[in-house]
Amino acid sequence: MNSDLRRRLPILLTLLLMPLAQADTQSGTQWRVTTTMTGMGMSLPARTTEVCSKGDEQDRPTPPSSNPDCATTEVARSGNSIKYSVKCTGKDPMEGVGQITYGKDQYTGNFNIKTARGDMSMNYQGQKVGPCTGNEANGAAKMQAIQSQQKAVQAQQSQYQQAVAQGCTAEAEAAPNPYGFMDKLHTGAPRCADPAAKQSYCTHFQSYKPFTGQREMQTSMANYAASNPMATPYSDSLKLCGLSADAVHAKLCSTAEGDNEFEFLTKECPTQLQAIAARECAGRSYTSVGARYRGICSTYATSSGTTASSNAAATASSPPAAADAAKDSVKDKAKSVLKGLFGR
Repeated sequence: MNSDLRRRLPILLTLLLMPLAQADTQSGTQWRVTTTMTGMGMSLPARTTEVCSKGDEQDRPTPPSSNPDCATTEVARSGNSIKYSVKCTGKDPMEGVGQITYGKDQYTGNFNIKTARGDMSMNYQGQKVGPCTGNEANGAAKMQAIQSQQKAVQAQQSQYQQAVAQGCTAEAEAAPNPYGFMDKLHTGAPRCADPAAKQSYCTHFQSYKPFTGQREMQTSMANYAASNPMATPYSDSLKLCGLSADAVHAKLCSTAEGDNEFEFLTKECPTQLQAIAARECAGRSYTSVGARYRGICSTYATSSGTTASSNAAATASSPPAAADAAKDSVKDKAKSVLKGLFGR
């Protein structure tokens, strides 16, 4: 079960029932309403509340209309049934359609809800209890209990929002992929919708490990790109942040030496690597090379001798005299490379 939906279900249910609870102070007909809700494989326990309904339709209560951020619209009537739609805005946007059917001293209904995080279904039934004034002896206690519950839900919602914000901050700093900051699955909204979190993500994406890590991940997932909408994190990050891959790469190469990112420099920046080798390695013995550059000088010397080493393999099938001459040539080339770098 999605942990996000697990937290949101009680909140949404309470918001939907809020007008029914507030009606408890009014006079008319007392109804006992039992409500259940399910969503994505999870079922909430049945909840029962008593409502004092008034007015011309107190014997045929209207469907629950949710909180002030929601609007309920009657769609159609047929016999004892009414179809209706609900649309909510605000922090918990949702929309849905439902139906309520009236019988003798009772009614039943259902409501199917669509939210950015998943679909849910609510079923409810009401049973007529008798007359009420809204001023029964336990009315104040009921209202106090309802208000306490509403405060608890608000606190839960606040804690949930704080947890989401903290998670988005950590995700932005690590920048493993962009999918918390974009609606790739078309659910209606990204999980991390704060523009500041998105900006932080884009800043951290333009650093050495996230930039190369996402590119390597995308390359390794190339065979799944058609079937997996999240198989292109590198391209999606560039698009999300409005960046050019060449521009980011050039910037990182220009700062890699100053940031001591020599692994990135060796793999990604041949022009800068060659300039450093000429400046710090050429004509010097290994011990005279500065400690900071010894590793990169050795790596560069090894990579520069690669071609000569590969040529040596080609002499294996040559006649003995020709093979010996080729080996001597390879040795001379390797010595030349090392002498040029370390003065040996």
